[in-house]
Amino acid sequence: MSDLVICVGGSGQHAALAIARLMHLRALPAGIQCDVIDADNSSALARSTQSLDGYVRPDFGVEHPLGISSYHTPFDARAAATGGEAGRLPFANLFLGGAADTAAIDRNVFEALFTPDDARTDVLQGFFARPTIGATAFAACSEGVATHLRNKANGVSRVFLIGSFIGGTGAGVIPSLAERVATVNNWHGVFYLNWLNPPADAAVSIATMQNGMRHGLEYFYDEVKPKLRASALIGPPPNAGVELGAATPGAHGAESPSVFHIIAARAVHHFNADTTTPYKSDVLAFNVDSDNVGELLDLTWHGGQTLLKRAQRARRAALLIGYYTGRADGAKEIAKAFSIWGTRGSIPVGIYDSIDAIKRATKAKPEVITDLLIERLHHEAGMLTSTVQWLSTIFSTERLQRNDPIYDTYERDSLSTLRTLWDKPFSLPTAGNDPAVLTSNFARYLVNELITHA
Repeated sequence: MSDLVICVGGSGQHAALAIARLMHLRALPAGIQCDVIDADNSSALARSTQSLDGYVRPDFGVEHPLGISSYHTPFDARAAATGGEAGRLPFANLFLGGAADTAAIDRNVFEALFTPDDARTDVLQGFFARPTIGATAFAACSEGVATHLRNKANGVSRVFLIGSFIGGTGAGVIPSLAERVATVNNWHGVFYLNWLNPPADAAVSIATMQNGMRHGLEYFYDEVKPKLRASALIGPPPNAGVELGAATPGAHGAESPSVFHIIAARAVHHFNADTTTPYKSDVLAFNVDSDNVGELLDLTWHGGQTLLKRAQRARRAALLIGYYTGRADGAKEIAKAFSIWGTRGSIPVGIYDSIDAIKRATKAKPEVITDLLIERLHHEAGMLTSTVQWLSTIFSTERLQRNDPIYDTYERDSLSTLRTLWDKPFSLPTAGNDPAVLTSNFARYLVNELITHA
């Protein structure tokens, strides 16, 4: 059975990105599903999460490895559709006027509970580190989301609830969601503390986030922790955020790479791998040496390999594929499989057999399959490169490239290396007759072979 991660708010989406990228490196197992709860599904971060840096291409037959297909808004979507003001949705409109039932809450009570600034908050853009707004908005629509997640959770092995206590969405939604859905049997929590260092002119100050974190932790220990089998709290100790990689929020809602997202993914790996410890609402801490955050690269991940080894294999694979797709001889060599001179020994066996299978299944012209395959391989190499670059941003390029003489060897003789790695039979699935899908399957298979053996 698969696992389910429920990623709440911006911090949750950063964790989802980390998990998906590490799955692509085979550092985490395939088969993890994801649901996202956030107010803004159009920010740069949300677009990166949904497209996985542009890797997701349904027209290529490339789906999201986490299966992300939609976002759950933590407020009544009907109010968003009919109660907004020219692209805005003030918090007050969820309850007063518009699509809201004005009898459900008295205006005087609302104004006693919330400030004018609260009332004007545009919830389409988020809750701006105001957990009371997040909790109240989510309470009005939570049953529909809870029912969906409850049904989905019943069909998986483990559930991971991931978010932060420093903003408005996670701190507001997580306690309510845990109360309605979580069961101690197979639910786990991965919760961020203050991992961000906002600039002085940011809409949300560090003081506001720290205050929200204190209240969020109180709710966690009182209300959330007892509902979960185990939890991990992630964040720097006081005054150590910069040394541990605390990030400045990305401009215009963009991604903020940080070592803490690797730690969040590591927590998922730990709870996934450790199936024997009889946790009973335990809270775990993941310690990282501030003088050596790169030690995370030396830990063993899925498949018994370190993250450094996975990253190096991905870098080698991107090099080899980039060489093959970036030279005219690559396309010519693939085309040989269709010529009267092409034989099973004239090009690597795996390449020949797989292209022959695609040709027979699709009846497509040789040049069509050749062009598609080159395009798909280039697409796969791009994802490997962007994932390695993401790790380089966190751990440094020098750290990832150290002690890798194999890369240097491949760089000197890429073609010979490719012939050796691909000159064996492949078991390519050839279901269907769509050349776009079959060439995508083939490209992903070749990448998997390279990451596994390069």
